[in-house]
Amino acid sequence: MAIDPFRGQIAELFNQPRLSDFKVRCGEWERHLHKLVVCLQSKYFERALESGFKEAHEQVVELHEEDPNLVHLMLKWLYTRKYNIVDMAACQLPSLRIYAQSFAPAEKYFITGLKDFAVTKTRQLYQSDSGINGQFTGMLVDSIPVVYAMLPSTNSAMREAIVDVVFACKTTLFDANNTNSSTFRKVLRDPKLTGFAADVAERFARAS
Repeated sequence: MAIDPFRGQIAELFNQPRLSDFKVRCGEWERHLHKLVVCLQSKYFERALESGFKEAHEQVVELHEEDPNLVHLMLKWLYTRKYNIVDMAACQLPSLRIYAQSFAPAEKYFITGLKDFAVTKTRQLYQSDSGINGQFTGMLVDSIPVVYAMLPSTNSAMREAIVDVVFACKTTLFDANNTNSSTFRKVLRDPKLTGFAADVAERFARAS
């Protein structure tokens, strides 16, 4: 498939002062960005930069309450439509955990395309995995509390993706010989993870 040259030029603009018309600051860094790229994909940034508030006057959006690595991934995705290995490695998290945690800021900043990307990558990660092994199931079990603690039940796309992967891995997850089985059972019974056990039960019922 040929690479769209225009998309490549857009990607090269990320964090380039050339033609930049606003900045995002998060943690100790700032990124030079472009309204035409960002605001067309995010109503949050459009409203912030077109309002009568501080952000509009200074053309700077402060996101200091967020994880800087995840914000970097989010902003760069708006230009490239992908995550690269170097940026993901900087998060120091398993790939499934990164995709799971990406959904919440995408929801918060009204970036529908990134939400779809995170869900798709979550499903693809299981499908592309060479066999269900301890490393993958450990990564899956670690991601469940993230999804169910961070995302309300009304945002079901990522929850559905995680539950579908749990169902696909059910034989391994319920195998007492699997090192992650006991942890998974604790997660399944955790009362703080509202809805997870019910979602799993519903998914099993649909398959019966």
